[in-house]
Amino acid sequence: MKEQIQQRLARLRALMAEQKIDAFLANGSDPHMSEYVQDCWKSREYVSGFTGSYGWIAVTQTEAVLWTDSRYYLQAERELEGTGFEMLKARLPETIPTGLWLAQRLKPGQTVGFDGSCYNLADVREMIPFLFENELNVDFKCNLLDSLWTDRPQAVRNPIFEH
Repeated sequence: MKEQIQQRLARLRALMAEQKIDAFLANGSDPHMSEYVQDCWKSREYVSGFTGSYGWIAVTQTEAVLWTDSRYYLQAERELEGTGFEMLKARLPETIPTGLWLAQRLKPGQTVGFDGSCYNLADVREMIPFLFENELNVDFKCNLLDSLWTDRPQAVRNPIFEH
């Protein structure tokens, strides 16, 4: 499994270079911000191998990190070992926010890409000032996983029923 994650990370970075995306984000959420998502929306897990229900990733050409909270520190360290991902502890006063992390690693004019339909407004509002202050471009419609995740499960479409 670790080799698969390393291969996915390498393919993701190749796609990023091809599409001129300098940093890619994924949070494993769906457009409805559901607590439990269908397998087809588990982008964070697909790219990183981390199976916990909370966290998000950032990938550049030289670094790959996962932020998660204290429920998953041990699990994340175990699942990320040997994958090329590093765990960062989320929800701590000393935790570096995603936007600042990106701003410290990218140069003005570079591009951050993510699927904006899968991010809540609060997360975007927290991140965007760091990006704009550092003159970074943002691609809110970036979905590199459509090309990368070739065996992506189909969304289950059950009929609606009255409860």
